[in-house]
Amino acid sequence: MGSFDIYCSLCCGTLYEVEIGGKSKEQRQVRQRLIAKKIQELQAQSERSGLAMAGEQLGNENAAQYTQSENVLVSEEEDEDSWEIQREMDGNRGYDPDIVSEESTKWLRVVHVLGYNPTAMGLSKTYISGEGTYSDFDAVEFSSGDDPNVPQNHNSLDKNWVTCYGFSDLSAFPFHWCCFEILIRVLTGSTEIGQIDKDLLYHVMLGLSPQYSRYLEIDYGNLTGVEQFWDCVPGEEYSVTHPATPGFEEILRKLVEEKAFKGTSTSSLSLAHKVKRDPFGELPFDLLYSILSFLPGDSTRALMSASWPVYRTTRHPALWKQLMYWGMPWFWELHKLVEEDNVPDLDYKNLYLWLNKATMPVYGMRGPFLGIANRRRIWCACAQLAEKYFLSFHQRRDTTDEDFNSVLQQNQIFQLPMVKYPQPDMEVRTISKQWLHTLEEFNGRSALLETFWSSDDYLMGLTVSFRTSRRPFGRDAATGGAHQHVLSIESSDWISGLVLYMPVMDLLDAHACTAVKGIEVNFVSGKHVSIGSCAGNHRPFMVSEDHYLVGLVGQAGEDGIISRFGILESPATESDVLPTLFPIILHI
Repeated sequence: MGSFDIYCSLCCGTLYEVEIGGKSKEQRQVRQRLIAKKIQELQAQSERSGLAMAGEQLGNENAAQYTQSENVLVSEEEDEDSWEIQREMDGNRGYDPDIVSEESTKWLRVVHVLGYNPTAMGLSKTYISGEGTYSDFDAVEFSSGDDPNVPQNHNSLDKNWVTCYGFSDLSAFPFHWCCFEILIRVLTGSTEIGQIDKDLLYHVMLGLSPQYSRYLEIDYGNLTGVEQFWDCVPGEEYSVTHPATPGFEEILRKLVEEKAFKGTSTSSLSLAHKVKRDPFGELPFDLLYSILSFLPGDSTRALMSASWPVYRTTRHPALWKQLMYWGMPWFWELHKLVEEDNVPDLDYKNLYLWLNKATMPVYGMRGPFLGIANRRRIWCACAQLAEKYFLSFHQRRDTTDEDFNSVLQQNQIFQLPMVKYPQPDMEVRTISKQWLHTLEEFNGRSALLETFWSSDDYLMGLTVSFRTSRRPFGRDAATGGAHQHVLSIESSDWISGLVLYMPVMDLLDAHACTAVKGIEVNFVSGKHVSIGSCAGNHRPFMVSEDHYLVGLVGQAGEDGIISRFGILESPATESDVLPTLFPIILHI
């Protein structure tokens, strides 16, 4: 079979040192010409396929950067022999020395593995090794580290070795530590390695690595250097750039200030009278926002230009802030910038559209976002692992109400359905409450359901009480103009679903707003009770078959009105204590 390389299971990057190209004028010219030529070829392929998205996927700016340079342009009449000589001078191989260096790519050579040890003590049989190096073929030599499950090598006090992927019965999976930290963030929302199930992760990876594979069967992005041996392709420097640039928060802050993303007022602009018929104007605002979350930046901009209702509905900064969390979960430096909110009059819409394009991992890219682009690519690969991981995840653990908010933020609270428009922009807080703790409460205790409404009749809170135990979600007092409605729940009954009602809103109205004004409470017995105004658009939150409603989760702004809403449910169980957080199932 001959020699070959294996690759990082999370980024598909090399585990060896990389080749840095030469710095001579001739070598730079050859390298830049090759990059410009390939960009043009990629653009031509895109146009032939009818995608017409070269600006975002292939980087028109990158092409111009290379093709418009006098140092890049080579005469059509250039002598063929001269061109071949230049190719032999290392210009067509290796990364740009102005972008990467031997020092900046050291991280690629530090390898860890996720392995399996059938002789490990205890239930868990997997381990994460200490630092190691890739030797050749499929072998990684590593130090034991601090994982007690690492197999003991009695022939050596310091080093151990293991074969990777499908080349043995005890295959291991190599990775860079920074890539693994990204995976942990995808799985848990933190960098706490103890929160992941290593055994489950190992078996997920095992299912994605057929025999003789050299990386997992997932999409790592458009890398062309992944061959029998790693090919250091000029123009793919982003793929070997460290995904966690130290101090990037300050770099980003300066870039934003230099770009001067200042908000502009559109309140005087009104084109509603020119709209004859626009199907987007008939969509509920939350469904429209959901559509936007699936669109790339250029498509979002195009839709805003084509539809006045979409343009008007997306004028609020809160939407773009949410999209920065929802659509850019890998950009935590940006999240901190948004949370600090220290840049006055910041235009979040244009900032989002700019960053969405600037961080796109495309061939030939340069500039300060190389590391973030690589992180974005790695995050997308890890998200595919996460999907299979969570499908197989059956672990449950006891928790308290105080644990809810941190867990929910880790699972992207911004994916909760919106029930208020416009979304609050100030003092937004995540709220949650566990209503059911035991099966005894479900089967044999009567309860009270109290709902709290603002002076304008918008929903502010729901509280369930079992005798003296009050469990409030949101507002819990009829003060300051708020009012209350009380509903009795019989001991033999319990809530099977909630339907929230919101008045119909005209998206063409610059002052349009809406929130929950009515609730239909559905019970296991089949009974239905309406509270408030149950007219207009409605959002059902129904409990799955063979599950219990155990709590609520959502958000509210500084006015206390519920702006996002979801239910927490637990599968039917014979245990008296109800599991609550695993799995969390949010229903729209």
